[in-house]
Amino acid sequence: MTQISWAQQSFRQILKTCIANKDLLTGKSLHTIYLKSLIPSSTYLSNHFILLYSKCNLLTTAHHAFNQTHEPNVFSFNALIAAYVKESLIHVAHQLFDQIPQPDLVSYNTLINAYADCGDALSALRLFREMREMGLAMDGFTFSGVITACCNDVGLIRQLHSLGFLSGFDSYVSVKNSLLTYYSKNGFLEEAEMVFHGMGEEVRDEVSWNSMIVAYGQHKKGLKALELYQDMVHSGFEVDMFTLASVLTAFSCVEDLFGGFSSMPGASKLGLIKIVM
Repeated sequence: MTQISWAQQSFRQILKTCIANKDLLTGKSLHTIYLKSLIPSSTYLSNHFILLYSKCNLLTTAHHAFNQTHEPNVFSFNALIAAYVKESLIHVAHQLFDQIPQPDLVSYNTLINAYADCGDALSALRLFREMREMGLAMDGFTFSGVITACCNDVGLIRQLHSLGFLSGFDSYVSVKNSLLTYYSKNGFLEEAEMVFHGMGEEVRDEVSWNSMIVAYGQHKKGLKALELYQDMVHSGFEVDMFTLASVLTAFSCVEDLFGGFSSMPGASKLGLIKIVM
């Protein structure tokens, strides 16, 4: 290995460490060395400086680093788009998106999920339709974003559920959780149970358990909520006040709650009685 290639490799490794540790001071020093052409210029290195400043929440500096990139590629755009989305500046992120010669899956997913999170279903669906027209392959994150965006349209949610099943994306935990969250929040108990039990214990995470407990809470299925809470704890998951509150609201009155405890010998060990008392 030549001295120059060794220097480049060392430079890259140090820069990656700076990004991982958000070491802005060392990172800026490396950037100064880079801009003085003491290290050969490359889009790869330029992209990592964009990432560094983005992770350190220096959006203006990240954009400046992007502008200094001689030949930005789709990764360059995606890194900056994600930084603007993180700061909720979606209109700027979309302007950058429109400048990408060939947006990839990451480009679309970032914007679709950004629009979904802010409740702009129309924009999310427009991008989703554009993806399909381009023949661009989708993944679970695409579907979960679109499902979140369409939270006010049960007909569309059911269509997406069917499409996800036919496309094989219903195996993604993000997709299942999005469906489960939608069904549980909107009163579709049977559909929520179908998704939850179809996941398998090895796939479920905290979101899965909490969403199903919420569904039982909304339908005042106290014993079901309590049983699920017990299963969640026994499966090794941490529970928080949101989980506990969901269980408590599943009971119509305190008497019903303690009646539920009496039917479950292990309930006193799960923290619920201590909180109620």
